[in-house]
Amino acid sequence: MGCTEERSKGKRAQKEKASMEQEVGRGGDHYRATIRRCNVALVCIVLIIVVLIWMITGLSMRAGMIPYFDLGYSWFDQTIFVFFGL
Repeated sequence: MGCTEERSKGKRAQKEKASMEQEVGRGGDHYRATIRRCNVALVCIVLIIVVLIWMITGLSMRAGMIPYFDLGYSWFDQTIFVFFGL
C-alpha cells in the first residue's frame, strides 16, 4: 500500500511538472490568461471599494460626523440621483 502510493504520487508529480514545463515552453497562455483575469478582478474590486468609501464619506458629511467638503456630491445629486442631499 505505501510503496505503490508513493510511486503513483511521484509519477503524478513528474507528470504535473512536465505539463507545467510544456506550458511554460509554449508561452504559458493559460497562465497569462489567468493573470489577466485576476488583474481585471482586482481593478474592479478596487474601484468598488473607492466608490463605497466616497459614498460613506458623503453620508458622514450629511450626518454631520465630519466637516463638509464637496467631493462631487452636489454634481451627483443634481445630475444622477439625490442621494447625499448636501
